[in-house]
Parts: sequence; structure tokens; C-alpha cells
Amino acid sequence: MFPTAFAHSLPLSLVSAALFGIGSGAWAILHLAAVTTYFGRRNLGTVLGRYLCIFNLTGFSSPALTGFLLGAIGDWTVQLLLLGVVSLVGALSFLLMGEPRTVPAAPAGRRDGRPIF
Repeated sequence: MFPTAFAHSLPLSLVSAALFGIGSGAWAILHLAAVTTYFGRRNLGTVLGRYLCIFNLTGFSSPALTGFLLGAIGDWTVQLLLLGVVSLVGALSFLLMGEPRTVPAAPAGRRDGRPIF
């Protein structure tokens, strides 16, 4: 989002938007794979439920915060820079997580060992 904050031409804005779209499309799949890799399948429903709750709350509140800042400041530069900083912090924290530990897979069937059918 940093190039978009300083783009003063249509071609640069389009290139920046295209790169952001490619990154967002990749993230749509990769973050679910990363959660599965780091936490395993045993508690995947619980982990994804908590993770996606926070993810969706920020996605819900971001447009209101962006609109408030636009009304208060009158320029998109601050919002785009803020988004870029938050994205960099997220990327760096992901890179610093290290190697995932091995988590045993959930056994097939019910928890008491009886078959499903």
C-alpha cells in the first residue's frame, strides 16, 4: 500500500492496486494453510474460529476507522500508510514465528474410539 499512498498517476495507481489484489488473493488461501500447519488439525475448528473472529472484526471496523480518518484529515495518505505499517508488522511477525512444531493429527472416528457409522 505504500506505492498507492504516493501514487500521483493512474498507471502507478493501477499497478499498485493490481499487486495488492494479487497479494490479497494469495493471502486468502495461504493464511488458512499457515494456521493448519502451525496448529494442526486436531483443534482446527477452535483455532480457526478464534482467528477468523478477530480477522472479521478488524475487517468490519476498518472501513469505519478509515472513513473517520478521511473526514478528520481529508486525505487518503495517512490511511494507506497506516495500512502499510500494519501489513509490515503482520508480515514480520509471521516471519519471526519460526518453524512449526509437529502436532499429532486427530484420530478418525469419535473421541471414545467407536467408528462414526
